[in-house]
Amino acid sequence: MKHISVWMVKNSNSMEIEGDESKFSNPTEYKYRLIMRELAKCIDHLANSYSNDREKYAFIMRVKSLYHMLLPYTPSSIKEKTAKLAKEYEQKIQKETASITSDERKKKKELELAMEYAEKIHYQNIQIIDNSKMITEEVESVLDVEDTSVIKAVRRGGDDVDAKPVSLLP
Repeated sequence: MKHISVWMVKNSNSMEIEGDESKFSNPTEYKYRLIMRELAKCIDHLANSYSNDREKYAFIMRVKSLYHMLLPYTPSSIKEKTAKLAKEYEQKIQKETASITSDERKKKKELELAMEYAEKIHYQNIQIIDNSKMITEEVESVLDVEDTSVIKAVRRGGDDVDAKPVSLLP
C-alpha cells in the first residue's frame, strides 16, 4: 500500500504530492507535481531545522532545487534581485568567517548564514508559486447589470438604448 500525501491548492481541488507518477500523461502536470512536492519537503525541512544541522542543510539544498525549478515562472526583476542578494550573502559569509579559526565553528557560521539566505528564497519561492499559473483561483462576483458601463462592455461597446438590460432574476 502506497502512502499518499495531499496538498490543498487555492481552488480547493487537491493535488497529490507523493504517489504513482505513471498516472500523469501530461509533462506539465508532472512538473507542477514535482514543484509542489519539493515545496512540501522544503516546509518539512524548515520545520525540523531549528534543532538539527542536517535538516538545515537539507532545507538549503531543497530551496535551491525548488528555486531552479521555478526559474521559468520567476520575473526577471526578481531574478536580478536574487542574484544581487546571493552576492551579498557570499560576501557576508566570507567577511564573518574570515576571523574564525576553528573549522567546526566556521562551518556552523556558514550554515547559519546560508540558512538565513535560504529562508528568504523559500518565502520568495512560495510567492512565485502562489502568483504563477500553476495555482488557479476561482473567483465569484456579483455583476451589476444596471450599471451602464457594464452593459456597454457586455454589448461590446454598443450604445443600443432600446435594448433591455439583462436581468439575472427569473
